[in-house]
Order: sequence, then C-alpha cells, then structure tokens
Amino acid sequence: MAQALGIKLFDQTGNSLPLGGSALAQLHHIDLSGLLPELADVKIIAACDVENPLTGPTGAAAIFAPQKGATPEMVTELDAALDNLARVIRLDLGRDVVNIPGAGAAGGLGAGLLGFLGAELQSGFTILADILQLEPRIAASTLVVTGEGNIDKSTVFGKVPTGIARIAKGYGVPVIAIGGGLGVGAEELYAHGLSGIYPSTCRPMSLDEAMHESARLVTAAARNALELVKAGAALGK
Repeated sequence: MAQALGIKLFDQTGNSLPLGGSALAQLHHIDLSGLLPELADVKIIAACDVENPLTGPTGAAAIFAPQKGATPEMVTELDAALDNLARVIRLDLGRDVVNIPGAGAAGGLGAGLLGFLGAELQSGFTILADILQLEPRIAASTLVVTGEGNIDKSTVFGKVPTGIARIAKGYGVPVIAIGGGLGVGAEELYAHGLSGIYPSTCRPMSLDEAMHESARLVTAAARNALELVKAGAALGK
C-alpha cells in the first residue's frame, strides 16, 4: 500500500525493498517525499475488523499468518519484520504503532495507515453498528443469528460475531453463530455472549466444494440450530 501511494522504503544500502512481509526485516529508512499529493489534506479513518496490536502473541503474524498457511518459523520471521517496521516508523515518522488496537488488522495494514498516513483507527464493527442502529434492534430481538467464514480464536478480537454477542449479552438476548468452519479457540466465544456455535460444513470437503454448496450448507446449519432452539423452548415449558 505504502509503495503504491508513492512512499519509498529503503534498506541499509539505499535499495528499495521488494514486496513481501519478510522484506520489512531489512527496512532502514522511510521516505514520504513521493507520497501522492492528493492525500495531503485528507483525513483517513480506517475501519478495522479486529483489535489486535501489530506484534507479539496476539499480533498480526501470531494470530493471522497461520490461517494463511504460515509455519511457526514463518510466524517468528514475520513478527520480527513487523517489529522492525514499527521501529523505523517510530524513528523516521515519530509515530508509535506497536500497541495500538487495530494496528495488526489486515496483516499490519492498520499500522501502515496509522504510521504512514496518520490515519485514525476505529472499530469497523462499531462504525457499522452505529450506521445500522444495531443495538436497539438487538435489544428488541428474541434471538440473534450471526456468522463468519471461519470461527476461531481470532474471532474474539473484535470481529462481528463477538461484537454482536457483547451487545446482546447486555440485554440477555441469546446469539447463535454459524461459521463456514470452526477452528482452534472457537469455544472462547461462549465467554463473550454466544449461546451456540455451528459449522456449516457437515463432512470433510474441499474449500471449493464448501463455497459452491454454501447456500445449502448454511441453510441446513441454520435449520439444525433452530431445531435445537425449539427443543430448548419446549424443555423450558
């Protein structure tokens, strides 16, 4: 993003960095002189879908890189590269981007927007919830059904199902989440207000098959979840 907007990233020998997260380990200097002039007087508000910081055990590399296939060794390498990015941003641009909530969103793009462009990071869920007047709608509901492509421990960090569940919990409204898949740590969402978590995939299948059959699979998962809601209501009579 930075390079596309005209920002130059140099290594210690003055060469431009190649693309890729690991290349940031060699970052030595940031030059903003070529930044797109149209951005000079623009205020940027970044809607972040997660609250993760840039680095560390809950940072961009540790939480999200494994979802994309990164090995533990790759995670360590990427985290160190992002740490170096934050160091150079602090030295050259005078902005601390490490522990800001949302800095780790989109693989560290939150930190880039903050550090390079002086953006303000806000919760994307909060922005949309305000626009949609979500809280009064949830408060007036008997049951809320939400969902996500894959529900795992990363969902806890401010993603839509968690945001909805936290609001609903305050009004005693149960929330069911349907996910394309359930990953490690999905059960942590029960502590944040979810009443039930259901995968839409009912047997081993490829991602392509799951996406092609998504309408049927999500419909079936929703029906199964609501049949259990009916059973629970019958037990409560």
